[in-house]
Amino acid sequence: MMRICVLGAASSAHVVARAKVFADFGHDVTLVTPAVGDAQGLVSVTCARGALGRFGWLKSVFDAVRRAKADIYHAHYAAELTTWMVWVLRRRPLVITVMGGDVLFDEQGSLGPIGRWLTRRAVLGADLVTVKSPLLGDVVAGWGVKRDRIMDVVWGVDARVFAPDADGAAARRAQWGVGVNDKILFSPRMLKPLYNQVLMVDALAKTPNVRLVISTYNEDAAYRNQVASRARDLGVENRVSFVPAVSASEMAASYSAADVVLSLPPSDGTPQSVMEAMACGVPVLMTDLDRFKVLFTHADTGWFAALTATAVADGIKTLLSDEDLYARISTNAQTLVRDRADFETQARAVETRMLQLVGEA
Repeated sequence: MMRICVLGAASSAHVVARAKVFADFGHDVTLVTPAVGDAQGLVSVTCARGALGRFGWLKSVFDAVRRAKADIYHAHYAAELTTWMVWVLRRRPLVITVMGGDVLFDEQGSLGPIGRWLTRRAVLGADLVTVKSPLLGDVVAGWGVKRDRIMDVVWGVDARVFAPDADGAAARRAQWGVGVNDKILFSPRMLKPLYNQVLMVDALAKTPNVRLVISTYNEDAAYRNQVASRARDLGVENRVSFVPAVSASEMAASYSAADVVLSLPPSDGTPQSVMEAMACGVPVLMTDLDRFKVLFTHADTGWFAALTATAVADGIKTLLSDEDLYARISTNAQTLVRDRADFETQARAVETRMLQLVGEA
């Protein structure tokens, strides 16, 4: 049994799931989180900013990490205060799980110079860096991380949670106020400019007899207003719905309620939501990024589209009109996720490397 200190935001269902699985494996896990959230029964230390102010928050994180006693430290998301702090305090062995936007600085315009420097230094100081795609591996290798300290881990999908759910789909459609026979496009990702919901509305205007359901997960209020305004300008506001975010355990019903899931950021790692939707048997229309083609195949396990309203609309029309294509993508994507992105299998591989690190420490 290992004592594992996990560092990451409890507000992220992915962080919590990746921490909890090690507790399920029988390890002693404590989560140090810089954000309030549901830790799913894990022992946790919350050091959220709240009313503390910048320096009070910094001290809170410093104290929490300094007091943590563990055999190994596992930080999720490289560009985060708890990750920087565990590096500053030289806690080792240190594993850092890179998510995508945390290291794709130039693509996503993230962080200032100090944040970028701290992120690089923390990653360079890690004993193991897990990456969800070869692209992310190349990024951190370019910083100077040795290849033998980089591990490809998709993390993947928990098949016990994400699977087709017909009953849940019917209930979710009723909650959304959409008809049983309506064709539904679903945007599950954060309601922020990066994720291109305005483009989805533009494509909707070119796609009759279809509805767009947009999750308000981590919404940017100003951007939501922009999306709604665009829908009004194009005369499709009656075909656009904004729905509240739900917990990870409830997402299978949301995916299953959709006919097509949309994921259209111009920059991405290997998005968890895409694999979750695939596991639920729903075809995903996603940005045509070369990095995805290591795992996904156009017209076989997903549908790639250029980031234009016409390309997205054409993809939607093709998926919804070609029953054989739709069924093939649905089936093949489920098989792909089961065979190459099973959550427990991936977590066991990480556990093996962590045990090796602890043995070497």
